[in-house]
Amino acid sequence: MSIGWNDPCPCGSRKKYKKCCMNKQQNHEIKRVRQRRFFGQKYELSQMVQRFLDESTSVDYPKLDIRLP
Repeated sequence: MSIGWNDPCPCGSRKKYKKCCMNKQQNHEIKRVRQRRFFGQKYELSQMVQRFLDESTSVDYPKLDIRLP
């Protein structure tokens, strides 16, 4: 059974669902989406930093031909 947004809230507060727990569920969903986006961006950034470090440390230096007398 689904709860309509004009139905009484099942928590027992005597408020309409849209004025009570519906907002809490929407806020929870928004928080979850923001967290998912944040961790996705964090992962992408760490991958970019790792690629940069790998490229900057893999520089081929010219070999020096030093001959001792």
